[in-house]
Amino acid sequence: MTKLAKPVTIAIAFLFLYACTGHQPNLVMVNQHGDDQKSCKTLESEMENVRDELHRSLHKRNKLVPRSSMDFGDAEVKEYEAYRERYNHLASIAKAKKCRLSTKECPATKKLQEGSKDQH
Repeated sequence: MTKLAKPVTIAIAFLFLYACTGHQPNLVMVNQHGDDQKSCKTLESEMENVRDELHRSLHKRNKLVPRSSMDFGDAEVKEYEAYRERYNHLASIAKAKKCRLSTKECPATKKLQEGSKDQH
């Protein structure tokens, strides 16, 4: 092995191990400044964005792992749950303001995992 090959091999092994450890969760703040002052239209728009993030998270997870073994990593669970809580927070504000919005339930990751086990 050349003098250069050994450090390169170690660096590649380190990067591979680091990549396999997952990632740090990127959490959205559930309560954000100005939420209570948002109009119904703004709430609706933001709720749609949050729903898109939830669906993107599930789609990304389903592409990587078959639905039958839907076992979220810790970072994915925290990210999904933060978005779900954000959505519920915005929905409660919209309800209090009597906005005419159709809110859809976003299931908790625990329910998603139980649902995927029931499909076996």
